[in-house]
Amino acid sequence: MFEIVDETELFKRHPNLNKLQLAHFLNDCFKMVKKDLLSKKLADVYSSDDYPNVEIHLNDINNGMLFALYRDGLIGAISYSKGNIKDDFGLRNDQEYDDFMTKINVDKTNYCTLHRLFVIPEYQGQGVGKALIKEAESRFKNTTILFLVSPFNIPAINMYEKLDYQNLGSYPFAFGNFVVFKKEN
Repeated sequence: MFEIVDETELFKRHPNLNKLQLAHFLNDCFKMVKKDLLSKKLADVYSSDDYPNVEIHLNDINNGMLFALYRDGLIGAISYSKGNIKDDFGLRNDQEYDDFMTKINVDKTNYCTLHRLFVIPEYQGQGVGKALIKEAESRFKNTTILFLVSPFNIPAINMYEKLDYQNLGSYPFAFGNFVVFKKEN
């Protein structure tokens, strides 16, 4: 059985691991997952080959992450941040931010965003992604949770809908069109 830990616990268990090494490893994991999605003809779920990159993963590690471990090996992860939607969703200015938050009806003082959920292919379909999301939700009680999903990633869209996230439709962001999901937690 797998377990969910945060970045602090991960580094306690792996004292020789540093943030940069972890960021590179996460980058390699994402490449593997993207390759698997392409092989299943789900289309590339990211707007470019260099997204996400090591710099983005370092930022995620610093903001907060949860990791799914099996026998202390990483099998999945999700990142989160509180109150940083302008950067997280690539909103270009205050007006775009205000318009978006009004459109999706979210209190600008009480929300968090989840990002970059992945589960390595051999562990997909075993509840790992769901467990990562549920653990993230447990850390943000009484908070609106937001998540973006590529419109091509049908398995992810189905999973969020099963987890009672409201599909708010597709929105154009600076980095492409993405489906916005929302849950009042």
